[in-house]
Amino acid sequence: MTDGDKLALATRLYVRLRHCTGRITDAMWMTQNMEYAREIVRMARMGGDDELMRLADRFEEVIMGRPRAMVAASATPPKTEGGEAPANPPAFGKYTGSLR
Repeated sequence: MTDGDKLALATRLYVRLRHCTGRITDAMWMTQNMEYAREIVRMARMGGDDELMRLADRFEEVIMGRPRAMVAASATPPKTEGGEAPANPPAFGKYTGSLR
């Protein structure tokens, strides 16, 4: 995949993330900084939108080089002892309030 294709995918993720959560991110930085990209993918998965999840999976597969099976396994929410997902997801982490 060319750099232009990666940027196009990052831009689609940016637009959907902005639409669903109101967060403003930096599509170019998503393609250049893996730590930032991982945080964006994590935020996108917490957004609760099917299209946003699909874009996050595709972005992770292309940018981070993770096979589709690993992406699907990491997208499932963690379970508590009772078998259900935790009521409150973890906080956004160190990029909260500072994403461009």
